[in-house]
Amino acid sequence: ESASILWALCVSNTYSVAIFSKFWNILKTGRNLNPETVNMACQVQTSSFLEAGIDLPLPSSFWSSNEMPSERLNISQLQQNVTSCLQSSNPSWSPEYHVARRSPLRGLRTLGVDVALPSEMVGVEVQGPSHYLEGGKEFNGSTKWKKRVMERMGWRVEEIGYREWKEKGEDVLKEKGLDIL
Repeated sequence: ESASILWALCVSNTYSVAIFSKFWNILKTGRNLNPETVNMACQVQTSSFLEAGIDLPLPSSFWSSNEMPSERLNISQLQQNVTSCLQSSNPSWSPEYHVARRSPLRGLRTLGVDVALPSEMVGVEVQGPSHYLEGGKEFNGSTKWKKRVMERMGWRVEEIGYREWKEKGEDVLKEKGLDIL
């Protein structure tokens, strides 16, 4: 599917105007696209514009016949713990903050961050085991992509890994300077 190919290219930070234009034109002619495909197309559109200056207009048909995916939140105990610690020092920290809904950028509508301090444009991503490649030391492509795009949108993004939290607990927040915000 065109959206999956384009998404994989975005995640790998590989952009070619010719390839993106060709697959985007195929994607635009699709009928009855499911919400996940529409969401992926929005992410591709924003990513390609921010990272490579490739302008891929979203067709109005994407919005007229498709609902955006429902938000199924699966908040881990680790994420709850990190959020509680941040909010204890500053109640303005917001869990599950939707960055893109507050962005002037076209396209991307569903990019969220685990915990955010919107006034300072600081986001915290709590990274459980699924965010790492096999072996558990390097982040996977989707996780790297999300941080890259948020930083291009002007956000400071801090990542707290599950091993790091287990080893250091709340001291991780101090090391990253998050306890004083």
